[in-house]
Amino acid sequence: MRGALVVLSAVAGCLWTAPAVSDEPRAESTFSASVEGTAVSFLFRFDTGLVLRTLERGRDAAAALGPQDIEAERDRFRAYFDDRFSVSSDGVRCGRGDFITFRYNPSIERVVLTLSFGCPAEPNVLTLESTLFLDLRVRQEMIGDLRYRHALERYFFNYMEHTATIRLPSLHQADLPDPVWLRRGDAEAATRTAFRPTAPTMPTAAAAPAPGEPGSGTSFAWVLLAASGVLVALVAVASIAARRRRHG
Repeated sequence: MRGALVVLSAVAGCLWTAPAVSDEPRAESTFSASVEGTAVSFLFRFDTGLVLRTLERGRDAAAALGPQDIEAERDRFRAYFDDRFSVSSDGVRCGRGDFITFRYNPSIERVVLTLSFGCPAEPNVLTLESTLFLDLRVRQEMIGDLRYRHALERYFFNYMEHTATIRLPSLHQADLPDPVWLRRGDAEAATRTAFRPTAPTMPTAAAAPAPGEPGSGTSFAWVLLAASGVLVALVAVASIAARRRRHG
């Protein structure tokens, strides 16, 4: 009985100190990838606010950057990208090709990046690692669709998940046509149909937990609240049972 009360007190303390979550909307970036032989091609659609905030850091200029300035910052973003995104084939790092496209696309209100990685051999186990924008400590997620032959898989990258290990021969092969952006050779064709435009965000630093923390303070608080309710019920049942034993 006393032990249950101690646990209940601890849960109440956790609820009191649960981290606050910003009301700002979650930033979302996406990518489409395709494996063709030894090449892995990517079409990224980055949240504009995240890209601008990344490029703003370390600048001496007083004027703030706008979407129209993004293309001119290609070299600075390339260095950032190389530090935080990689592709490996069977444990061997694949070489990144040059940026084909890097610019703000007003029709989808996203920053579009297209490029390819060249692997030393046709991949068997493909590994994608991404910590893009996680240093900004904002609520966000990267959602990626990968195409291999007739298989289409989706992966998520966030504060809890940084790596996707994909065993390509094990993927389920479905009867799917070639993706539009590969069939036409148009790196931005898919952006007009595969992504619903939303306004770019400029989130604040307090909007998301640090790596290793729960993904949402609100969800964490609800879990603790539910746990405390269960403990209260257990304490009540134990108390009733004890009174019955004493009077029985």
